[in-house]
Order: sequence, then C-alpha cells, then structure tokens
Amino acid sequence: MKKTILMATLAGILGYMSSAWGLGINVGSIPKEYTSYGAPDTTESLTISTKWWNAEWTPVEVSFHSGEGVSEKYYGDGSGQFYFTNFSLNQTNDVLSTLNCKDATLTLSSYAKIQGYLNATNTNITATYLRIASGGVLNMDGGKLNLTSDRKDLGAIGSSNDKTYQIYGKMVLKNVEFSSAGRITANSASGSSGLESGELVFFGSTSFKGTELIINEKSKLSVLDTASIDVNTLLAADLTVSKDSKITVDSYDKLGIANLNIILDPLETINFSDIFLSETVGETVVFSANKPNISVLDSSGNVYESVNFVYDESGNLTGISVPEPSTYAAIFGALALAFAAYRRRK
Repeated sequence: MKKTILMATLAGILGYMSSAWGLGINVGSIPKEYTSYGAPDTTESLTISTKWWNAEWTPVEVSFHSGEGVSEKYYGDGSGQFYFTNFSLNQTNDVLSTLNCKDATLTLSSYAKIQGYLNATNTNITATYLRIASGGVLNMDGGKLNLTSDRKDLGAIGSSNDKTYQIYGKMVLKNVEFSSAGRITANSASGSSGLESGELVFFGSTSFKGTELIINEKSKLSVLDTASIDVNTLLAADLTVSKDSKITVDSYDKLGIANLNIILDPLETINFSDIFLSETVGETVVFSANKPNISVLDSSGNVYESVNFVYDESGNLTGISVPEPSTYAAIFGALALAFAAYRRRK
C-alpha cells in the first residue's frame, strides 16, 4: 500500500513539472487549471496526453483561463496569457483528452496538433500551422484563430510535413475571426474506428480570410448564418451554405464545387450571386447546367422535391425561383377545373 501511494504521488509531481523540453500534462486523476504560462520568448512546448492510470488509459482534462490570484488549484499570474513553441493534444487507443480555454490567449511560435478536444471560448489562438488529426475536434466560440505560415517551408504537397496544415478531424467555429497565410486542406484518413473525414463548420458571424481552401472527397464544408469566406481559391467536394452566408473568390474559375447544398427555410427565391461573389470587377458567379449537383433543404435537413432553377441565356444556373402565391392559386384552380370536368364526364 505504501508503495502504491508513493508511486501515485510521484506521478502527480511529474505531471506538474515543466522541463527543458516543455510542459507535459498526462496524469488523469488530478485536476489541472492554469491562469498563465510562459513568456513571449519561451522555448517550451506543451503536450497533453492520455495516461495509463489505475490499469486503464485515462483521459486528461486541462483548463487555461484568466483569473485572479494564485492558489493551490490555479497555477499562474491570472493574466490568461499562455506561450509555447508547439502544442500537441494526443490520444491513445481512442481515448481523447481535452484542453478547455476561456478568456485566454494561446500563442504558439510553431505548430498545433489536435487529436482530442480543444474547446475555446473568447480565446485568441496563434500558431504557424494547424493539424486536426483523426478523432480531433476544435470547437471555438468567439475569439480569433490565426495561422501565420504560408507553407513555403513544408516541402512538396502531400509530403509528411505538408500534413501539418491539414484537417482530418472536425473544426467548428462560431463568431470567430479566422485567418490563414497558407492553404488549408480537409482530407479523409483511416483511423482506428474506420475512415474519418475532415469537416469544417463556420456559423454565427465567423469570417475566414485566406489563400486556398481545399475540401477533398468525403470531407465537408458548411458556411451558415452570416458566416463568410474570402479566399483566392475554393475547391469543395461538398459545400453547404445558407442564404445569408457569403463566399468570395478571386474569380469564377477559382471556384470549384462538386456537390452544393443550399439551406432555405422556408423555400424562397434567391440568386446564387447573392451568396457567391467574385473579386473580378463586373464578373457574376454562375454555375453550368450540369455542375455542381445542387440540393435544396430546409433547416431540418429535409430535401425540397420540387425546386425551380433559373437559367441565363447561355444555359448557366443563376438561382432558384419560387412561384408567387398567385401562380400557386392558378395551378390549384386549373387542377380543380380539371377534376370537376372529370367528374362531369363520369
């Protein structure tokens, strides 16, 4: 018994110790809350990992936040400022750990890898690169996300270094100001639970400004509410938009969409150019008659069976039209007359 207590105590101490190579947090049974860490010129990294604890893999939950005073429970000066070189949130055997950030600033001079849950509220996060690995989830509500590298040092596209700027898990941003100096790619990857696909959801007043956004096959992008995207190039295998969202590209030929889902509740008349904008003066974004595949849904995900599409003189899709109430009345009137004539013939 004494040996067990001693080992547990030693593990707790090691869980809190920072070292020359960084801060490792991996003891699951001890709560960890910090109100600041490091300085702008820090050389330490941050690693949060699951731990073999009490004969099982145990998730860790860590909190970074602002606060006043220093006590046994809170570590830091209360400023809510956190500085590291890089950050890794790791999983083991599908056991996912969590970092919660609230009213904080997390500044990384290198990359961030997320293979667990990073939940951030009113938090500013800066990193050179971001990789959301299979099983990883980034949830942000308020604040800023800034990725500062333009990828020139990553080597060839598809190389192992290139994967540090990719999303295999899920990113959900609400009311977040998001910017990226380099191309962001959402991909599918084989995980322990099967094929997992990257998914990006921007809603509320989220804005994303970047260079290239690539949503590959089996991955998804949703731009909802008044969220907006402003990029040089957008290529999306699957894109969902709502009528008040905005997507801006350099020019029409920089926009490629295979499957487009439009959420309208209720069904109403819209022009695609109200959602899709081009930076080229005088250019209007339209879609060819056979591209993309377009579905129109309500907010519950039900597909409207009968949708009228509008075409221009070149046969391009320009929007969706809905018959006016008078048109519906005329249609129903004609049906009623036809039914009455049918009854008279009988």
